[in-house]
Amino acid sequence: MKLIITDALFKHSRALARYLKSSCPDIEIIGLSEEKPRLWMPYKKHFSNILQMGIHEAVSSIPHDLIIPVSSHAVQVCIQIPHIKAVLPDHTDFCTAMDKSKTLQLAESLGIPTPRSFTMEDDNIPFPCVVKGSVEAGKYLVNYPKDRESLIAAYHQIQTDQSQKRSLPIIQEYVSGVGLGFFGFYQRGVLKRFYMHERIREYPTSGGASTAAKSIFHFEAYQYGKRILDHLNWNGAAMVEFKYNSDTEQLWLMEVNPKFWGSTELGLAAGLNFGEMLVKSINGQEIEPILSPDSYRRVTMRWPLDGDLHSMIEERNTKALKSYFARHYETNLKTNGFLCNIYLAAKLLKSLRCRLPPQMYRIRSFLSPDA
Repeated sequence: MKLIITDALFKHSRALARYLKSSCPDIEIIGLSEEKPRLWMPYKKHFSNILQMGIHEAVSSIPHDLIIPVSSHAVQVCIQIPHIKAVLPDHTDFCTAMDKSKTLQLAESLGIPTPRSFTMEDDNIPFPCVVKGSVEAGKYLVNYPKDRESLIAAYHQIQTDQSQKRSLPIIQEYVSGVGLGFFGFYQRGVLKRFYMHERIREYPTSGGASTAAKSIFHFEAYQYGKRILDHLNWNGAAMVEFKYNSDTEQLWLMEVNPKFWGSTELGLAAGLNFGEMLVKSINGQEIEPILSPDSYRRVTMRWPLDGDLHSMIEERNTKALKSYFARHYETNLKTNGFLCNIYLAAKLLKSLRCRLPPQMYRIRSFLSPDA
């Protein structure tokens, strides 16, 4: 069987390929990338080859049995190609999930709590508030204005971003709490497998992608996540993101992520091989629903060179740094490979050069040729 995985340089694309290879060693996996990798060796054990071309060209020119789109852009392209060999939701449902305004409206209609929303005309906007892009664009467009002037500037900056296509940004009340994620795999509207995680750290620290997380079960988030994806008659993988305040036990839905997510490797390590599920689905095999809270392992996963060390250093979180010397957690260092880890370490050192003592510069220069 021959597969294509898009966005081959993403850490979760490599993780999907790695776990697929372990379960189905005879599968040939082609990595697709719009950028040329600086190093080929780190990817060689996960991909048979990495091709630099667009999705349309790859679909038409490369014989394959399944394409796995990873980024929101890749899903958006694939979902518009007729008769594509992929496991994807309906176009209308996908567009609802991509549009955060429509997602929030749907959540409210389903009785799922969301933060209060405002418009620029409202005089009662509480500060700090949250301003974010309404269109999922594969990049984090969010700001936390503390007054009216900074709100206007943030609103304009997000609205004029090319990815937003002039759509109006979302203004919400700021809610404090930890990030919870519900991750489901669906076959034609029926949930077959799921897991949940709680964020430990993220980068940027003001609100970004997970850099450390642990698998958990939260009954209310499970109910809400399943409710909205059931209503969307989902097909394939998706994430529903929440904020949870443990002091007040209040839960808010933030967004639906209609694609694979940056922390996918946590789910893979917890026992959910999403790539294998996609292969079974494309081959017409029915996956048995297993939905008990103990259907997946409890795992703590860290992405040290993909933002976690950067996050801890920026926050001067010495307690978290010390926890790296403890046991009972997993990292994606094995997935990255030795050369890739060296390259990422060099990039980390380069970005922190202003904070490094002078004696460290020679090490940084040795590791990073473009430093």
